Amino acid sequence: GSNQTPVGEVDVNDTSAILKLTHGTMSVLFTGDLNRRLGEWLAENSTTLHADILKVPHHGTEATAPDFFFDKVGAKFALVPSPGGLWLSQRSKRIRNYFQNKKIPTFVNGLSGDIKVTVNSGSITIDPEFETPQRALFFEKRLSE
Repeated sequence: GSNQTPVGEVDVNDTSAILKLTHGTMSVLFTGDLNRRLGEWLAENSTTLHADILKVPHHGTEATAPDFFFDKVGAKFALVPSPGGLWLSQRSKRIRNYFQNKKIPTFVNGLSGDIKVTVNSGSITIDPEFETPQRALFFEKRLSE
């Protein structure tokens, strides 16, 4: 089978599903293992990327979407499915710094354990299994938009 996309042939990571869940005015963007080239294309061509919560693509490692993809999503929270050691490594430095510099609360399951997310029509609650420095920033953030 061919892995043809709008940016040409890609590796198997860029064929993973990208889904957006909307409940009332709240939304969550699930990005699979989205890589740089397709992430750039989506940021330049999609008008539906905005989401309150972003499941950070590709375990938050360097090969993932560029920063302007994250800007276009404009997430208020980031969820990263990654071992703690990988998230804290050089391979994740750009993505880790992006979310730290934007002061976006980021929850990494390798550090926080299971992460329970509750989305209501006007609020989002994120309840990680373990206390981490990221969780100290915000436990619950009411969204006024």
